[in-house]
Amino acid sequence: MEAGAFTVMDRGYVDFERLYAMHQAGAFFVTRAKQDMDARRVYSHAADRTRGVICDQTIRFNGFYPAKHYPEHLRRIRFKDPESGKTLVFLTNNTTLPASTIAALYKSRWQVELRLEASLCTLLQILSVSVFEKTPILCALQPDATRTIAPSHDNQMMLFDF
Repeated sequence: MEAGAFTVMDRGYVDFERLYAMHQAGAFFVTRAKQDMDARRVYSHAADRTRGVICDQTIRFNGFYPAKHYPEHLRRIRFKDPESGKTLVFLTNNTTLPASTIAALYKSRWQVELRLEASLCTLLQILSVSVFEKTPILCALQPDATRTIAPSHDNQMMLFDF
């Protein structure tokens, strides 16, 4: 993990040992809390209810294994999505960003999956060829009508001059 980087993941991937390794490396994470998570509130921060934040808390795990694998405090944010009306609970080790920004980071994780319109087969073909090019991967995946297929080779000798 790179220090300062953010990893945003769904609650199905919650592994407290891995999250703690990210924390120790100086990286940040945002994930959803599992419903049966056993934790206690250590401190409550001011919540901006106008932005959908129900509560912003510092917590510590109660359960033996979660507390053993993640012995530090975490931040728990309860957020009501104004569009869907669903209440979501997020966990993060970032204590400086506003709670509404943490919620927006989690919501934006879907944009990674929704940004590309190509089929999986097309993506795999592009990726298999692009490893030999110096093209940034995002440029390789974007349609570009102005891109020429064959570059001009002015320094090539003409074998046949018709």
